Amino acid sequence: MNKNWLEADESAYLAEHFRLTHGVPVRSGELIPVTELLDEKTCADCLARMSGYLHAPSLKVTASLFAKRYAFLTVAPILYAMTVYNKAVTLDIGQCQLVLAKEPGEPWLSRLHVRASDVRAFAAGDRSEWREQIIRSLFAGHIAPLWHTISRVANIPRMVLWENTAVRLFSLYEKRIKAEAGSELRERVQADFACLLKHAPAPWFGEEQNPFAQFCEFGDSEPGAATARPGRIRKTCCYHYKVSSREGFCSACPRAKSR
Repeated sequence: MNKNWLEADESAYLAEHFRLTHGVPVRSGELIPVTELLDEKTCADCLARMSGYLHAPSLKVTASLFAKRYAFLTVAPILYAMTVYNKAVTLDIGQCQLVLAKEPGEPWLSRLHVRASDVRAFAAGDRSEWREQIIRSLFAGHIAPLWHTISRVANIPRMVLWENTAVRLFSLYEKRIKAEAGSELRERVQADFACLLKHAPAPWFGEEQNPFAQFCEFGDSEPGAATARPGRIRKTCCYHYKVSSREGFCSACPRAKSR
């Protein structure tokens, strides 16, 4: 078994459940190199094109919905691999391409295609140092630069973009991994989740504070327990109601609770 690479079943899982593909030519859809989103003018043009897919009324709405989808395509699979497979999958922003779908029934942002990536399995020693490298690379090196640029271009608070990211993080650990991980992984799951929410310092995220800590209230439960908190209410609105065919706000929206 090659522990320093993704096994076939692992790679297939990430592709099927998180739409992360690697080394496979994309046959349909518009390709957008992610590095283009780091340039403000090009980013504005890309968001404008995405607005057409979403029928969004503004770049701010598009930026928020993009952040939710992009976090699903990047943060979710990388952290899943870290916790469940005990493998570090690098996601070099220069190797990533977004695929805007053209096929009926496909999500508007159908997948993230990675041309090349390194995989490092944790072998022995201090796992916390190995985990730090993954978190720093993913967030400070990849997500934060995007969120900073998109925030300026779309005039949207970074707090909205980070809470959209946090929603994916909570869902990953409190639902998917909790349902799939066996008892032998419980300690690792709790440690990784607690690190992301509580212990990881601001520089690991490229921000002035841990961007996830402000969105999670634990009450009497232990941080990292990977148990869902019923009735979790967002602190920011993701603007999904602006493009939804349904009337009203999401059940977790702070706007809904203020009316």
